[in-house]
Amino acid sequence: MNFSKFLAISLIFLTFLLPRKALAKSIVETSGDVLNIALPLTALGITFKKKDTVGRYQLTKSLIATVLTTYSLKFLVKEKRPNGKPHSFPSGHTSISFCSATFVHKRYSFALAIPFYLGATFVGYSRIVSKEHHFKDVLVGGLIGFSFSYLFTTKHLSQKTSFISLEFSKNLIIVKECLLF
Repeated sequence: MNFSKFLAISLIFLTFLLPRKALAKSIVETSGDVLNIALPLTALGITFKKKDTVGRYQLTKSLIATVLTTYSLKFLVKEKRPNGKPHSFPSGHTSISFCSATFVHKRYSFALAIPFYLGATFVGYSRIVSKEHHFKDVLVGGLIGFSFSYLFTTKHLSQKTSFISLEFSKNLIIVKECLLF
């Protein structure tokens, strides 16, 4: 089974794991909940696909730091949600989603991370629309996730950046390709 089929089957399976209460939610809120699970699992799947054990460790470290910080702040700040329930600040869904997106960006490439950033942004939007969070909760949650992934993630060694250098010597032009790791 190739990676794309595995991912599709996993996402379908995840929708059945959502509690029955999720079926009563709006499609936007439910989609945000599914993406909140799918983004870190997909980032983890990429580390397996690339046989990247260092990246797996960095993603795990980033997610643990993100979750610990987010939930510590939720219990310290005691901000009420727009729907009146407790523990609004910061958004856990958004922090986890942006942690995953930033990991993929910093570890592999911005191009690969574009769908992750779009998904993470949608997760934040879904939390505001469903009246689970204020804008500031989502913003700070995103910054927490971004910050820990940025701090703990290094570029994957197979991702090489190259450039061309030109050297001029009398009647000769020397072209060299240089690789940056």
